Amino acid sequence: MKGILLITVFLCSFQAQAASWFEEIFGEKKFSQNTLPVIDIPGEQGPVTDNFFGAWLDKDTLILNNIVPSEGEKRKWKKKIVIWNQSKKEIHTLMDDAYLHCVNQLTGHVKIQSGSSIKLYEISIPGLELKEVPQPAWEKNQCMDYFFVPKDKRGYRLGYHRAYIEYGVLDESGTHHGNAFWVHEKFGRNEIGMPAKYVQLPIYDRYANKYWLNRTSLSMSSAIIEKSTYYLIDENGVLEKIKLPDFYMNHIGVVYGAAFTRKGILLNSAGGRVNSSHFSGLFLLNGDQLVRIYGKDENVDALTVSPDGCAAAFVESNSYLLASRKAVKIINFCEKDAK
Repeated sequence: MKGILLITVFLCSFQAQAASWFEEIFGEKKFSQNTLPVIDIPGEQGPVTDNFFGAWLDKDTLILNNIVPSEGEKRKWKKKIVIWNQSKKEIHTLMDDAYLHCVNQLTGHVKIQSGSSIKLYEISIPGLELKEVPQPAWEKNQCMDYFFVPKDKRGYRLGYHRAYIEYGVLDESGTHHGNAFWVHEKFGRNEIGMPAKYVQLPIYDRYANKYWLNRTSLSMSSAIIEKSTYYLIDENGVLEKIKLPDFYMNHIGVVYGAAFTRKGILLNSAGGRVNSSHFSGLFLLNGDQLVRIYGKDENVDALTVSPDGCAAAFVESNSYLLASRKAVKIINFCEKDAK
């Protein structure tokens, strides 16, 4: 009897798996595929790695950390700050034995740690000379605009503009209630049509010149219709809503990141939410058209798009641990073969 039960369980499991395989091979996909060319950024001391701290200084210049384990003592790392030139497809060292803490993409200020000292520099383009900023002037020339959220409020600062998103207080159930507010230092406080419980740390999108208020779908309600609505806000408090196609959350998966490009909105999907673990990767959304442009089993993280919307840099890794294998890659949407 026990043997019959085991055989039955096996057959049911095999049937379910076979159905999944059948659907993947023969089933109708709700999206098309057009794999775009990808470049691996080479490192000067092994592949460019880190949990990716990088930023575009202009349309051709990407600044990022290059960190690799040393060959000797454990827990020691070789650190460099490197510059990738997108047009020339070249990389070179900006500073040895240093770590990039943050970048102001709008003013070209970078905060760098070398040894035990941390300094703020103004970086010139295209020469890439570093000019140290005296510490008394840091507040006005920071990596970000340090306009603080008042202590009696709960909210997130909009990094490059003197405003913040207020998401209120927790109710008895442990959730934020009501809608969020946009609050500006000079122009007051306005309610925006976004549920406060959906607000996440605002991510600045340089190409769109807006902030994503929920660029991922990890901490939102379980309702599919709610998860597929994304919110952005500009410096003036104007809210934009973007609704993903209804089938996206059914068939493709959790969104880990999003960014605007010249060809549409780039979405990073973990895949496997409902039907198939093979629907992960990078998707390009243009209106109601969804195209998978890159698909890998490894983790894709840290999307950042150049100021002209042409190039997207991201990290591909086999785990989120610092010591894991990683590669920084770039997709160019403006090359002739990028349709």
